[in-house]
Amino acid sequence: MTRGEELVQAQDYAKWMVLRIVRDEEDARDVLQTATVKALVALREGRFRGDCSLKTWFSTIAQNEAKMVLRGRLGAKGTRQFLSFDEGDGAEVEQLRSEEVSPLERVVQGEVVARVRHAIARLSPLMREEAGRWLAGDKVGADGRRKARRHHARVRLRELLSVVQ
Repeated sequence: MTRGEELVQAQDYAKWMVLRIVRDEEDARDVLQTATVKALVALREGRFRGDCSLKTWFSTIAQNEAKMVLRGRLGAKGTRQFLSFDEGDGAEVEQLRSEEVSPLERVVQGEVVARVRHAIARLSPLMREEAGRWLAGDKVGADGRRKARRHHARVRLRELLSVVQ
């Protein structure tokens, strides 16, 4: 099997992973195209060492490209959002701006925030706390109960966000 054939198989393998990360077919196609170009250039320059399979190597490139797309969405025009949870109304969204955001982007961000707030409000208090930690990027330690709660909170939050319109 040639490297080209292996790369085509690797693309098929990475496609579902990229789609799961970016959750948009058009973005997934763009990510795969960018990853393919980067992989071809690296192969031509001899940067693939062969320490792992070509499929694994390409999947890593594709995953990293997908994460870059997500970072671009979340940090559009220098805006970062994070959720802070307190005793009050559940979730407050604060924005750190290095540049002004367009009115349309503010509306879209507001709609997303409203959906997240609504979904979080429907979680139990323990799940709400774990969802807040997860959204804030807090790492889970070795406590198995917290890992399980965080898993169930993520699953429930995803379910609620897929239903809420």
